[in-house]
Amino acid sequence: MDLKLNSFSWNPMEPFIFTAASEDYNVYTYDTRYFKFPRRVYRGHTNAVLDVDYSPSGREFVTGSYDSTVRLWDCNRAESFDVYHSRRMKRVLSVRFTLDTKFILTSSSDQNVRVWKAHASEKIGPVQPREKSSINAADALRDKFRDHPEVKKILKRRHLPKSIYAASHEHAIIRSKLRRKERNIRVFNKKDIPFVPEKDKHTVAQYK
Repeated sequence: MDLKLNSFSWNPMEPFIFTAASEDYNVYTYDTRYFKFPRRVYRGHTNAVLDVDYSPSGREFVTGSYDSTVRLWDCNRAESFDVYHSRRMKRVLSVRFTLDTKFILTSSSDQNVRVWKAHASEKIGPVQPREKSSINAADALRDKFRDHPEVKKILKRRHLPKSIYAASHEHAIIRSKLRRKERNIRVFNKKDIPFVPEKDKHTVAQYK
C-alpha cells in the first residue's frame, strides 16, 4: 500500500475476505485467496479512515474517519449509501455494529460515544403486518428503479457540512485531472503504455 492501514475487519460470513481502512482516505476489500490486488476500492472520505467494522450479516460495513464523518457501505457498491455527521462530533476513532445489525456505535475525540441507526429510514419498534407490507413494497419499488437518473439523484443526495462538500469536490477535480493526464500521455507517447485499473495502482509490493 502507498500509506499505512489503520484498521481492518474480517467479513463474518466470508472468512477469507477482509476490509481495511487506510491513511490515503480510501477503504480496500481483499480476498486472501488472491492477494495480489484489492478486490474493491471504496471512496468517499476526505481524510484518513481510522476504523472499519462489518455488519454481522456480512453484506454491509461502517467506517469512521478523521474527517468527522461515519459512512455506511454496501459491499457490492463503491460509494457509501449513507453519511452520518454531527456539529459537535470530532474525528471518529472507532466504529462498531451491534449484533442485531440495527445500530452503530461510534466513539470520537470529543470524548463521546454515539448510537446511530444502521438504516436511517428504518422504523424502530413494533410494526403492524399492514405497515410491514407497505414498507416492503416501497423498498422493492425503490430497488427496481434505483438506477433511473431521477431516482438515483434522490437516493444519493446527502446534506454534508460545507468543509466535507468542498473537500469532496476538490478530490473529484484532482482525480479528473489525473485521468486526463494519463489519457494525454497515452495518446501522445509513441510507446505503448499499459492501462492500469484504479484498484491496482495502490499496491506497492507483494511479499510471499
